[in-house]
Parts: sequence; structure tokens; C-alpha cells
Amino acid sequence: MENWSLPSSITNIKKTSTLLDLYSNLDNVWKDNTWRFEKLPYTDENTLEKIKKWNGTRQLEFKKSEYLNNELKLVIFNLLQEKIWTISICSF
Repeated sequence: MENWSLPSSITNIKKTSTLLDLYSNLDNVWKDNTWRFEKLPYTDENTLEKIKKWNGTRQLEFKKSEYLNNELKLVIFNLLQEKIWTISICSF
């Protein structure tokens, strides 16, 4: 893991921050245990159009332990914020 580094969105946080401190900085959209793609700020326009066409929703659900959920949410949030990951769906 030589090339791994912290996302810039969390590098300025004081070194004594805990996972709970980081998690408390997320707003309610990101704290929910169900992330509906059409409500997330990082969902691309093409995906939003597909969701509208299908008259449905696409979502990510966090159903594990509270601590694991919080850690996963932080990691995914930061990957989206750093544009390493994108929210997109494909049609088959």
C-alpha cells in the first residue's frame, strides 16, 4: 500500500480525531442507513435520468453493526467526495 494516502477532505482534521468525530461531521443524508441515489449530491445526471425512466429508486443499504456502518459510510463518502468513485448505474 505504498501509494495510499488520506483523502484531502480529511487530511486537515486534527490527528486526535476519532471515527466518531469524523462521523459527527457528516450531514443527515450521509448518516442515514439507506442512501437513495437520487438524493445523494454526487449522483451523475445520466443515473438520475435512468432512475426517473424506471419509475423506481436505487439505493445502498447499511445493515451491519453501527460501527461498521459508520466506517463504511465515511470511506464511501470520502471516495465520492474525492471523485475516486462515482454513483452511476448501467442499464442492461
